[in-house]
Amino acid sequence: MARSGLAAKQTRTQAERRDEAEHRILEAAIRLLVERGYDRFSLADVGEVAGYSRGLPGHYFGKKEDLLSQVAMFIVSRYYEAIIDTDAFQPGLPRVIARIRRYIEGFGSRGHRALNVLFGEARFHPTLKRTITELNQNTRTRWQTEIQAGIKAGNVRPDVNAEAIGAMIHAFLRGQSTFVDLDPGYDVNTTTESLVESLLTLLSPERKRSRSK
Repeated sequence: MARSGLAAKQTRTQAERRDEAEHRILEAAIRLLVERGYDRFSLADVGEVAGYSRGLPGHYFGKKEDLLSQVAMFIVSRYYEAIIDTDAFQPGLPRVIARIRRYIEGFGSRGHRALNVLFGEARFHPTLKRTITELNQNTRTRWQTEIQAGIKAGNVRPDVNAEAIGAMIHAFLRGQSTFVDLDPGYDVNTTTESLVESLLTLLSPERKRSRSK
């Protein structure tokens, strides 16, 4: 029994070491994407920057495209972890607005900048394109689901097209992220609050009634 316990402990330790190595490789990949772009990005350099052998990223992740697909998923998963506290807001419109405001807080970060690089390259690389397409679809569905929750909760008009509104929010935020990267003077906060005001007018039953009087 003692041997079995020791073996289990060693197995967990190996798994933890691998998790740490993968995390460091993904972080190094994000850094190099931002600093060098897609064309000057290499698996060997990622391994070196992460503090491991030049061959370890390929051993863990496969080809360059495969690693970058994992990078995209890693960045998006961290965003969802960062907005978990917005679950405290009422489902529907209040939560949508809270998440929009939280989303723009990450603009200009290394993760957002790396994701913008991957979005631009996805058109030319099939594996990456599939990953980005799936991530986009999942994100639009999340916004759509929240709009539908608002209809059920009564804080969103029942006649709105939840799918179209979800797609609109997603497209607006992705575009904003690109603008911030290209133009440091872009006023993301004012523009975002204009979106929020427009959504309140468009979706809120109370706002709709007050405008019709």
